[in-house]
Amino acid sequence: MELKTKDTYRVYLTRDLSSSDLESLMTLYQPLIGGDAVLVYLTLASESKNTHTAFKHARLFNIMNMIQIDTFLHARRKLEEYMLLRTYVKQTDTKNVYVYQMHSPLSPRDFLSTNIYANRYIQTAGKKTFDESNAKYEGCNLHPNEYKEITVSMKNVKEEDYNNTVVYTNVKPRYQFNGDDIQINFDYEHFFATTSSTVFPSDLRTQENLAYIGRLATLYGLDADTMRVKVSKSVSIEKNALNTERLKFLCEMSKPDVVKSKDPYDLPPISFLISKQNGAAVSMNDKKILERLSLDMHFPSPVINIMIEYILKISDNRLNNRFVDMVSGEWARDGITTKEQAIQQTKKVIHRNTSYRLDTQIEMPEYMKRQEQGTIHSTPVDQDTLAKALELQKKMRGK
Repeated sequence: MELKTKDTYRVYLTRDLSSSDLESLMTLYQPLIGGDAVLVYLTLASESKNTHTAFKHARLFNIMNMIQIDTFLHARRKLEEYMLLRTYVKQTDTKNVYVYQMHSPLSPRDFLSTNIYANRYIQTAGKKTFDESNAKYEGCNLHPNEYKEITVSMKNVKEEDYNNTVVYTNVKPRYQFNGDDIQINFDYEHFFATTSSTVFPSDLRTQENLAYIGRLATLYGLDADTMRVKVSKSVSIEKNALNTERLKFLCEMSKPDVVKSKDPYDLPPISFLISKQNGAAVSMNDKKILERLSLDMHFPSPVINIMIEYILKISDNRLNNRFVDMVSGEWARDGITTKEQAIQQTKKVIHRNTSYRLDTQIEMPEYMKRQEQGTIHSTPVDQDTLAKALELQKKMRGK
């Protein structure tokens, strides 16, 4: 796949590099991957500090003193070969979008005790250098030439026979903010690529703000272009702040974008409720209910849709706040987080409620029994008592 300078990139580092990581990279990995690959690795590591803005590769090449594209690609493949880097790409009509996920080097002990790495190190740097490095890191006493590799999952191959071809898989990088955000469905790639720092300053692109934007977009079924406009109207340049309440209000006032889904439960909750209302707009009260389920209780969209469908089914197509709170609280305590669990929960609840209705008998009040038996006789009220009651009633109305 051809790499162009206009193609954009972002970098993720699994964890910050430690002094031990740098020592392992420079002393042990460098003879195997080469100086260009070390330069690319360290440069990408520095670029990982800003994960919310996509830059063009032209910037990356300029930082590395106008490195050639072919040199960069060769270095990148070396990093991929030694599992220091994983590369993802998304193709668009105008450019390709790359995501580089970086991994820390093995510790010196692990590196020198891994036969395939140790053997290549001897072949590249020589046995003397290997022995010196081995002696430097105490405890690494395994000499690769004294043992035969029998691990099934690994194959010791010659470097010239190693396949350096990079296979690109159709993997969408996940934007994980915390454990509650696994169901955010928002095209952050397009949002970052089309939203300038003037409209949405980099300082405001915090994990909290980005997660909130994604949740609102998922709830209301709004695409990246729509959210860009609403975010721009919610940013205060003077205060350097994102007004989340205003952003939520703008999302509440908008109509959801057209979303197609084979499974209706995968629709944004607002779109799903509209479909249940035969296209009628969702009331503000119902929107607030869905907001609470999504933003506060962090239910995934399919779970919300199944819950709403169930509540409408058993409550005469009404969404009562208290009843929704009761059901959602129970589902939260039961740990309902997937579509399958939600469907099973509705079956369990319906069965339980049906059993309750069938098995429960309400006793007739005693006075009604006596009335049916004819043992209660009503006595007519005399006119004086009735007149006094009416007079008292008028006085009470006057007050």
